[in-house]
Amino acid sequence: MKKIISILLLLALVLSFAACEGTSVEAENSTEEANAAPTQDVTDEPAIQYVTPIATGYVPPEDFRFSLVYGVLGDLTYDSETGVLVKQRVATHVEDYTTTYFFTEEQKEQVYNLIVAMDPASYPDEYNPIADGIASEPSYEIVLTVTYNGVTKTITCHNIAIGAEAKDEQGENFLAVIDAIREILYASDEWQALPEYEFLYA
Repeated sequence: MKKIISILLLLALVLSFAACEGTSVEAENSTEEANAAPTQDVTDEPAIQYVTPIATGYVPPEDFRFSLVYGVLGDLTYDSETGVLVKQRVATHVEDYTTTYFFTEEQKEQVYNLIVAMDPASYPDEYNPIADGIASEPSYEIVLTVTYNGVTKTITCHNIAIGAEAKDEQGENFLAVIDAIREILYASDEWQALPEYEFLYA
């Protein structure tokens, strides 16, 4: 009888050990799977909030470039080809408000995809993204010139109401491009190193 009890106890111990070993292997596998999961890259670049869904996956062609005139009196100017960035071109000593900044390949791709979604050819040369009858004092100017695949398009906007919403989807797409360019420029170290505006507008 004692022998039977001893055998049963031994058998119970063996089964218990096997069960523990199985749990340990499962936990190990689970940890390995968690470690193998992809991680998200974190960058210091500012997040750009797009106004409308955009086309993605388009790689800018070799001849892609753009320039922007923006703000009250068209103060801000930027040329992606030369990298020349002017914060306030009406400043007494404009050279103090001038720097050089080149977009990274990733930033160029972001802007290019917005431009593709915008379809520059669908815009008139003179354009107002804001509904007629909405105005502000002061107002601001926008001149956007884009070149790619051998075609250049300039869209000029005069007396745009500050802070007003776009009148339609086409206006939203246009302003999404402008906002993306501005946000990248404003977040750059080069822009941050420039002096405060000499002239402020009421």
